Amino acid sequence: MSSIDDFRKLNSYLIKNGITFHTYALEEERKVKAVIKGVPVEIETKDIKPDLERQEYPVQAVHRMHRRDGTALGLVLVILNKTDGATDIFKNLVNVCGLFGITVEAPYKRGIPGQCHRCQLYGHAATNCHAPPRCVKCLDPHWTKECTCTRDSEGKPACCNCGSNHTANYGGCPAAPKPKPKNSSKKHYKSSTDITLDVSHFPALNSGNKQTARTVPAKPTGSKNFQHHHPPTPRENQWKKPLPWVNSKTTGTENRVPHKQPTRQAGTATSAASALGDDIGIIMSILQVVRSAEVADLAAKFRKAKHGVDRLKIILENQELINRQGAPKGGTALYYRQTLGCSPIDIPLLINLEATGCRLAISSHDAIVIVSVYLPPRKKLLRSDVETLLALGDVVILFGDLNSKSTQWRCDYTNANGHIMIDLAKDLHYDVIAPPTQTYFPDNIRNRPDILDIALMRGVALNVRCIETLQSLNSDHRPVFLRVGPPDGEQPSKKKIIISWRKVNSKTKNGAPSWDIIPSHHAYWKLAKALKSDGYLPTPDLRKPDNSFAVDDREKAECLADIKEQQCSNNSIHDAAHSHRIEEEVRTKISLEPKDDLAPVSVDEIQKHIKVLKTKKAPGFDSISNKALKCFSLSLMALLVAIFNACFKNCYFPPIWKEAVVIGLPKPVKPRDLPASYRPISLLNGLGKLREKTIKTRLNEHLIGKDLIINEQFGFRLNHSCPQQVHRLVEHISEGFKKKRKTVAVFFDVAKAFDRVWHAGLIHKLYTLELPDRLVLIIQNYLRNRKFTFRHENTYPTERTLKAGVPQGSTLSPLLYSAYVNDIPRPSNGVQLALFADDIALYLRGSNFRDTTPQLQRAIDELT
Repeated sequence: MSSIDDFRKLNSYLIKNGITFHTYALEEERKVKAVIKGVPVEIETKDIKPDLERQEYPVQAVHRMHRRDGTALGLVLVILNKTDGATDIFKNLVNVCGLFGITVEAPYKRGIPGQCHRCQLYGHAATNCHAPPRCVKCLDPHWTKECTCTRDSEGKPACCNCGSNHTANYGGCPAAPKPKPKNSSKKHYKSSTDITLDVSHFPALNSGNKQTARTVPAKPTGSKNFQHHHPPTPRENQWKKPLPWVNSKTTGTENRVPHKQPTRQAGTATSAASALGDDIGIIMSILQVVRSAEVADLAAKFRKAKHGVDRLKIILENQELINRQGAPKGGTALYYRQTLGCSPIDIPLLINLEATGCRLAISSHDAIVIVSVYLPPRKKLLRSDVETLLALGDVVILFGDLNSKSTQWRCDYTNANGHIMIDLAKDLHYDVIAPPTQTYFPDNIRNRPDILDIALMRGVALNVRCIETLQSLNSDHRPVFLRVGPPDGEQPSKKKIIISWRKVNSKTKNGAPSWDIIPSHHAYWKLAKALKSDGYLPTPDLRKPDNSFAVDDREKAECLADIKEQQCSNNSIHDAAHSHRIEEEVRTKISLEPKDDLAPVSVDEIQKHIKVLKTKKAPGFDSISNKALKCFSLSLMALLVAIFNACFKNCYFPPIWKEAVVIGLPKPVKPRDLPASYRPISLLNGLGKLREKTIKTRLNEHLIGKDLIINEQFGFRLNHSCPQQVHRLVEHISEGFKKKRKTVAVFFDVAKAFDRVWHAGLIHKLYTLELPDRLVLIIQNYLRNRKFTFRHENTYPTERTLKAGVPQGSTLSPLLYSAYVNDIPRPSNGVQLALFADDIALYLRGSNFRDTTPQLQRAIDELT
């Protein structure tokens, strides 16, 4: 065919007449395919395609690659239209959806022709095939997805190519093309002696020029037109330049003999530059993990260093390095801060393990021997190696890649080294500490990620604060962060004190001690708090309900916001008719005009509330701090009083004051990769909290002043506290001891009590307590349409609405909850009830448990 139009016309003619044929795509219609490695499975393809389009790549489709069992891989196939900039994706793409550390490669080619999914023949694709479909499992002419044959059926598969009992895509089929054997023989390169060189341009020997040259004997080649081209002048090697601080010893070119340049293969410079770029990327990733203070110290030392040799010494003075002997690359290393009391130790000769160690001296604890270990994949974990390393000290931590897998630390299976390690743990008395998530992500897609980097600890009297995998470094092994601290409640060792009574007498005679010292400076308390806390730790990848992971900050914020929104939702309805009746009654009452009046707000009241505000409290969405409120002038306070009184008159609470910013603080001793392990803390607007105090004053006058709250409630009441409620229970038990009676108690902790308050039920109960209708309407407006935004690392996700619950961090919430549970059933038959906010206790005293338990059970049934 002479043109592309003729080709298209012929295709249309054959298709129109139903003629079986197959063809191939034109060059202009072919696609560019690229595989992006290192993309977590949590990042969806619908997010990757827009990101690549924003980077101006002609993306047509994006597909996630999977294993044969259907599990997703960290590989993404990108299909691009063949344009001028399509191939730039292989060298210019450095991040996807803000994730760095990716690599882009061409798809792997098996070396044999592909198989058509339509006709099952080889050498073409189904896109350009116009033959009748044939099944890959049977001989019937239909699509494979329409076939009814399964593995459970009695019939055997049949190949449509050869007729044997196997599927048509079986690699051992006689009709399948076989891969060509790889030619392992080395290519023959012609030596320089096989080429005739024109040496006429060389100077004659023993001439006046003192430069010497080496001649090459020539051989006839049989070609008269052969011309020798001089090789280009090699580029000057910058690394061989004399250093500026080294004295030059050259005496001129007349006494120098040029060296013969070695022959370099093509691509060496490119590979060296690529390797150098990878090394720089790894170093930059390491610097991101190291604390900024250490980087600043290192940079200051580098600026002071005058020569490159001095800088090299700075790099090597804080690390211990053991290179692998007898094999290229690899080894173990330790990096430690110079100010720590660390000293390197000599590692005895080991058989299979590779190790580097140091001894760390710390106060209030024995010296800790820290060893970086590595066990090559195909070597066995030997008892003698482990015993040798554990014998280095009384307190030892072995940390590294031991290539030992076990289901006990959440691996997929237990290998031989894993069984050995478990058995040795019982004999050698060490603990295996492993992170909760995978540490090894192999480049080979046939291997699954697993946990290989673990720690072995023996004799360590410290608590493991956290051990987690960090998503850093462009490597198949992710860094593992291990943090240990002093045991909880540990008391410092007692020291023997010898008192000099003579000095005591002289001190007491000379002056009396100052008993009224008040520590006004807060630096001491800040230091004590800093020493007691673990410091800031980055939030790891959060596990979603579908077992995928939230990687970036916005995903983490959305994940935490989902948990908060789920907590602040109504409980399941047990009696729909009752709930509907209560909501109708509340809807009718709030539609009526209020009749009762409330005491207006005065400037003195506002001043009293502002005076007791704590200046250290974090501000809300409006960024108005309590310290700024304390600086309000009288004119501003008067304006604020007018706004508050107008809100009282119109039963209104401004929506801007109902917005909260929520942050998450990790709960102690909880897995940090679960969103439920973070305690949400609400940051409310300062003016809104001041408005709440004025409402609380009037609500307190009616609930507490008129004694509407039951006496069993000791929470958030004046002259009532938790110790007093405990004393009440202890006194009841003590009286029983005197009468030889036993007390049986049941304690309840209502889960998510403040977050599950039913708004309509609360308003109905406030009306039942005969509160002023204007006050009830204000509270109803205060609870309606409250919104929050979860902030994580200065990232704000979408705004959410609280459907239930009283606001966290509000001064009104405890009092409203007390009113909500004020109608709790009081038990009969002598069972006592004790309340402290959302904590409930039922207790009963009796002569024996047989008579006491049934009565207590009936009280529990009445309560629940």
